[in-house]
Amino acid sequence: MAKERKPVEYIDGVSRGLWASVLIKSIRLGWPEGCRQAEARVGRKYASYAAIVQIFEDIYPAASEIIDVMYEAETCDWEALCKRETHAGKHLTTPLFNEWHDRWKEAWGIEKSSFLIKAKEELHLEYISKRMEENLYEWWKFKDRIKPGVFRSLDQAPWRGIPIDMADVHTKEGCDSKRFHTILSGSEQGLKMLERSVITKGWEETRAEIHQRPVIEVEFRDITSPLPQDPHPTQVAHKKPQRTLADWC
Repeated sequence: MAKERKPVEYIDGVSRGLWASVLIKSIRLGWPEGCRQAEARVGRKYASYAAIVQIFEDIYPAASEIIDVMYEAETCDWEALCKRETHAGKHLTTPLFNEWHDRWKEAWGIEKSSFLIKAKEELHLEYISKRMEENLYEWWKFKDRIKPGVFRSLDQAPWRGIPIDMADVHTKEGCDSKRFHTILSGSEQGLKMLERSVITKGWEETRAEIHQRPVIEVEFRDITSPLPQDPHPTQVAHKKPQRTLADWC
């Protein structure tokens, strides 16, 4: 018997999955207003969890920065988190994928169980989701080669609605419109597209082009109003670790 699909949950006229995508891709883009608007729809607990995942999918901090970046994600400090340069701006995206295919993919199958135990203990994570596992492993293999103290400008664009590039294969809206891979997608194709644009044009021009494209119109929500209660259980409970870098440096 085919597994029954869960009904799509809609918030302010678009799917909850699209709001999750807005949060993830706003961190990727460095857009605090997008993060705030998404948090206002999905709730603080989910937003904090998603931000922690994005540390290892996008931000790629140096080992010496991990404690501070984890705290920024846990507390949803969007300005601080979005100011962190990502692997796209550090020109690491293509090298990461090359090393994954050439070396790490095979090793991952062998080291997965022992690595996840070690990572949970050292990062104080009670749970590591399937989505987070490989990205965390890739970052771990690369962390000692990442230069600390690299920042970018913030995307100061005002809210006009959801940029169309945020509706991709991971959302109902993207699948319905057959927009599978965009410059903001977390696929290899999308991430390399973003890296090329940032290298050749810089963040400001790349962001301007994204914001100039059509949007899915959703009204601005005043973030001073109470945030919604998150109906979904949090998948990860992060405890702020002791401030020691002995295990990381």
